[in-house]
Amino acid sequence: LSDKYKLSSEGTLEISNIQIEDSGRYTCVAQNIEGADTRVATIRVNGTLLDGTQVLKIYVKQAESHSILVSWKVNSNVMTSNLKWSSATMKIDNPHITYTARVPVDVHEYNLTHLQPSTDYEVCLTVSNIHQQTQKSCVNVTTKNAAFALDITDQETSTALAAVMGSMFAVISLASVSVYVAKRFKRKNYHHSLKKYMQKTSSIPLNELYPPLINLWEGDSEKDRE
Repeated sequence: LSDKYKLSSEGTLEISNIQIEDSGRYTCVAQNIEGADTRVATIRVNGTLLDGTQVLKIYVKQAESHSILVSWKVNSNVMTSNLKWSSATMKIDNPHITYTARVPVDVHEYNLTHLQPSTDYEVCLTVSNIHQQTQKSCVNVTTKNAAFALDITDQETSTALAAVMGSMFAVISLASVSVYVAKRFKRKNYHHSLKKYMQKTSSIPLNELYPPLINLWEGDSEKDRE
């Protein structure tokens, strides 16, 4: 028939690389010298049975100088029975450090800590289903340089310090402007009051300001005339 569908001489139909789209009704026709007969069979595909490398996929979510955060997911076409895991194991391998940790089956990410900076690691996740069938997925990752992480921290600290200094400068500037405005307003009021006082003083007659002195001078003048 084709590379996907093969029919043997005994009448067996073989479907290669079966997919969910292959679900449906299949009709088998048998013929001999006495006539023909048909049978209909319904095939339902719930998922694709993949090998261990295709079922599980692990990838690096975040890498730091002393830690690695990994996550994993299952192929959406995997049959339901393969999702019922009974155990999961996380292993990290390196010439300097190797350890294995049990992971809860309902968790889909794991943080590996106490690692060395600028070091290559191989991280593997192995899961087993209820039928004791195992799937494994690995990923290679390199931790960041410690100096790079320090530079980022210093940069963040410098940025925060600059922000604080800028805020303090703004507050000091605002306070200086407020003091200047207050002094200028006070000086303006002082000059205005002094001007009003001078105008009021200049309008007072001399005889009203010093009447005893003027009267005394006039009295002495009259005596001299006598």
